Amino acid sequence: MEPLRQPEAVLSFVAVISWPLEDVRNWVHDPCTGRDEHVWREPLCHAHASADGRWWCADQDPYRWDQEPCRVLLLDARSGTRRVVHGGLPPPPVARGPWHLDPHPQISPDGRFVVWMSTARGRCEVAVTPLAQFA
Repeated sequence: MEPLRQPEAVLSFVAVISWPLEDVRNWVHDPCTGRDEHVWREPLCHAHASADGRWWCADQDPYRWDQEPCRVLLLDARSGTRRVVHGGLPPPPVARGPWHLDPHPQISPDGRFVVWMSTARGRCEVAVTPLAQFA
């Protein structure tokens, strides 16, 4: 079956869908072409990409906080360089319930920052890390 395509005049940008698979890698699916791409090949949880697809951030692994500190990671997909934004987050000061306080890192809409929930100082805070230091 041929993937559905929208007329070029209607499409102002091309969106892609990212998903983790079996907690060991992240894939991207382009709905316009039907193409899948294996982007990040390591165990990750919540991953997010910049609008241009260059930067990826993820947490690893808040579901194992009882065994080891959680990390916030950054990948430059252009160079393949992986960096650690924070390497030792302690568990949140509140128990996991129907809601949770995982780092959930995101690239800011302008592509200049990684924004994530930090427990580094023993409380829940929003952390903003400039991407320029990793470029």
